[in-house]
Amino acid sequence: MKRFITTFLILVVGATTWSTASAEDAKGEEAKGELIFELKPFKSEVSLKKRILKQLEAGMLEWAMLENNELVTTLVNRRFIEPKLNESTRYGEETSIKLDPGTYTLTCIGFWHRSNSSNIDKVLSESAFFNVSVASFTISPNKTTRIEVYPTIKKRGAGGFWKPRTTIFSPDLDIKIYEGEELTFEGDISSETEKSISWDDYSGPLKR
Repeated sequence: MKRFITTFLILVVGATTWSTASAEDAKGEEAKGELIFELKPFKSEVSLKKRILKQLEAGMLEWAMLENNELVTTLVNRRFIEPKLNESTRYGEETSIKLDPGTYTLTCIGFWHRSNSSNIDKVLSESAFFNVSVASFTISPNKTTRIEVYPTIKKRGAGGFWKPRTTIFSPDLDIKIYEGEELTFEGDISSETEKSISWDDYSGPLKR
């Protein structure tokens, strides 16, 4: 009988502990907010051949949410970027994640093709740049923040006297950020501006 009572008490204590932990986990989830990252179908300013159109339609935008509350997305190949880009969203689709409440920034690693060099370091040096903290947004408990990305394909190329011109079809990224129903940001995040940091001048943690 004593053994039965001891076992019963252990089960009760264990059940109570599990119930408390579950309640705390549920409370923690409720305290989080939702981020929806939506990549709209792309538009193109140039006529595209069927082969190129098919390749683009299968494309995606890779991004990651870093520990310092920074969302990073890139037009530079992920093998040259240091953070693990663990999220990817295809054209016409959206990705939803839960985040702790707080203020977040958005950084875009841009790429405007300007070099036909076979040396990838030279290509990156001349073509890649960083738009650091180009936008910001807030995550609130039990509320939804939506980032809508509007990609427009533009024809950019780099030519040389001894080499044929290479055409790169890369998207420009305009975004709208909605916190609930309120539009809090609207603008271009991928174009190179006077505030952009060139690939060579950047010494932060986003570059390998």
